[in-house]
Amino acid sequence: MNQSEQPRVIQRPMLCVALVLAAYVLASAWFYPTVLTVSDETAYMRQGWALSHGATTVEEVDAATGERLRVAPSDYPPGTALLLAPLMAVGGWRSGFLLGAFCCVATTLVLASMLRQQGRSPLWALLFVAYPPTLVISRSGMSDLPTALFVAVGLHLFLSGESMRHRFAAGFAAGCTLLFRETAPLLFVFMFLGALLRRERALIALVLGGLVGVALRLAASMGVYGDALFLKQTHPGFSLAAVGENAWLYAIALMVFVPCGFALALAYRGARRQELLCTLIAFTLLHLFYTYSGASSGGLKQLVLGPRFFIPLLPILILAMAESGERLCAALLARLGVESRVRALAALRLGAAALALAVAAEAVLTGYALARWQTGQRAIVIALYASTEPGTPVATNLDATRKYVNELYAGEFGERIVDDFTTLDDARVEALLGRHGRITLALLTRRDSEHWRHKAAQNQARVEALGRAYIVNAGGSTVFADGEKLEVFTLSKRP
Repeated sequence: MNQSEQPRVIQRPMLCVALVLAAYVLASAWFYPTVLTVSDETAYMRQGWALSHGATTVEEVDAATGERLRVAPSDYPPGTALLLAPLMAVGGWRSGFLLGAFCCVATTLVLASMLRQQGRSPLWALLFVAYPPTLVISRSGMSDLPTALFVAVGLHLFLSGESMRHRFAAGFAAGCTLLFRETAPLLFVFMFLGALLRRERALIALVLGGLVGVALRLAASMGVYGDALFLKQTHPGFSLAAVGENAWLYAIALMVFVPCGFALALAYRGARRQELLCTLIAFTLLHLFYTYSGASSGGLKQLVLGPRFFIPLLPILILAMAESGERLCAALLARLGVESRVRALAALRLGAAALALAVAAEAVLTGYALARWQTGQRAIVIALYASTEPGTPVATNLDATRKYVNELYAGEFGERIVDDFTTLDDARVEALLGRHGRITLALLTRRDSEHWRHKAAQNQARVEALGRAYIVNAGGSTVFADGEKLEVFTLSKRP
C-alpha cells in the first residue's frame, strides 16, 4: 500500500497506537508485579538495589563463621542495574518493575515515529507490543526491553539523516547497547559498515558517538566491577547441536509470534536492503547456535525465555515487514477492479482495527494471567520465610530459590542466614552444626522439565544420605498451584 492510501485504513494511526499503549499501561498498573520470577531478573534487581544505596555489592552472612561478607549480586553487564537504581532509590525495590513497562511504551512510540518518517503506517509498531515475550518480559527487571529501546532510538536516528548531530547520536545509542548485551551491537554493525562503504557524510561523528557509547560501558564496568573489560564468565556457549534444538522455537518466535515476520522481512526491497537483511540473518544465526533456549524451564516458560532474545531485533524486523507488507499489498490492490479494491480497503480498515483491539486485549489478558501466576510465586516466598527462622541457617537449593530468598525481601520478612544446599558437603554440615546446633533444609522441587526433575532426584538422594548420618526430621511440605513443592526438614546431630 502506498503512502497516500495509508490514512484511509485508519485515519489517525498514531492515536490508535497511543490508545493501545494506554490499555497496556493500565493493565500493567492494575496487575503490577509483586515478586521476582526469573533468576536473571533477580541478579539485575539485586544489583540495582545495591546501586540505589550507593554500593556495588550486597552483604551476605557466612553461616559457618558468622562473618558478614560483601559479594557481587550480579555478573551481567551493568546497564540494566544502572537504570533500575534511580527508580528503586525513589520508590523502593519493586519500583524497578517500572523499567520494562516504560521501555515497552517508549520503544513502541519511537518505532511508530520511525515508520511514519519512512512513509509507513505507524500501526506496524503494535507488533512490538503484540510479541508475547515483550508483554511478559516487560513486567520484569530484565535487560531485553532497555536494549530494544536503544536499538530503536539508534536506528531511528541513523535513518533520520546524515547530519553530524543525527550520526553522533545514532553511534552513541549503538555503543550504549553494550551496557546491556554484548551481542546487541551486531544490530548496527552492517548498517554502519554500509554507511562507511558508501562514504556517506558525518562518518566521523558516527564513529565518535559509538566510541563514547562504548566508553560508557567501560566506565560503568570499572565502577561496578573494578574492571573496565569485565565480561560475564558463565554464558552458555555455541554449538552446531543447538541449531536442531533452537530451530523450532525460533521459527515460532519469528513466524508465529510475529505473523510471517521473517518471511516478510526477507522480502524487503527498501533502502539499505543488503545491510538490513545481513543484520536479520546474522542475528538469527547467532542465536540458532546459542546453547541456551530456555529449555531447562520447560513448557510455556521456554516460549518466553528463548524468544525474548529477539526483542531487540524487533525494531529492524518490523521496519522490513512494513516496507514489504505495504508494497505487496499495493501490488495486489493495483490488480483489482474498482469494486474489489473498495472491498479490499474496507477489509484492511477492519483488519487494522481488529489488530489494535486484539493487541489491547492481549495486553490486558497477559497482565491478568501473569498476575495470577505471580500470586502463586509469592505464595512460595511467604512459605519459605514462614518455615524458616532468622537465627537458624537455611540450606536451600539456590538454583531454584535464589529469586525467593534474598536481601530484597529482608525488609518485609526479615533476614535469613542462607547456605547453598547443592554444595553442602559433609565438612560444611559439621561446621554449620558446630556453630548453630541445627540446620533447616528448605528444598523447592520443580518438575516442569527434565533439568529440574534431575535436580530433584539429586536433592532427594542427598537428603537420604544426610539422614543416615544425622537426625533429619520432616517439617512439612507444601504443594503450590503450578506444581512446585516445598519440603522443609530439620537436621541435627545424633546423640
